[in-house]
Amino acid sequence: MLSYTEITKYSSLLKSEDYMGEIQISFFKQVLLKWKENILSQRADNFSQSTALNSCTIIATNNSLILEIDSALERIREGSYGYCYKSGREIGLERLLANPLATLTIEEQEKAEKNTKNNIKYYTVVQFSSALHEAEEE
Repeated sequence: MLSYTEITKYSSLLKSEDYMGEIQISFFKQVLLKWKENILSQRADNFSQSTALNSCTIIATNNSLILEIDSALERIREGSYGYCYKSGREIGLERLLANPLATLTIEEQEKAEKNTKNNIKYYTVVQFSSALHEAEEE
């Protein structure tokens, strides 16, 4: 990931261009490729310095991250990078600088998180009711 200083440095240059123009696309592609390269180069170090269990967790997390990076690179190739996959609206430069893997606008992300929380509450109540019903039958 980029440091705050790097983000600030590039932010003004990136803002001077049309959304997802050549400079912005090139910038995010470089960020994603560098991030992936760093993950791959750290794999051996992480494995040798950690216990086997921690190494497996780190490798699984890194593999998941690499898949997300590859997905973002594919969106760049397709021309859909930087646009919300639900609404089609611009995700926003600031959001992408903070999280180059973002696929949703902030509004859509909030909706998704709210729905997840509501679903968890619903299933917890349903599971509790079901367990209570089964206990009453015994």
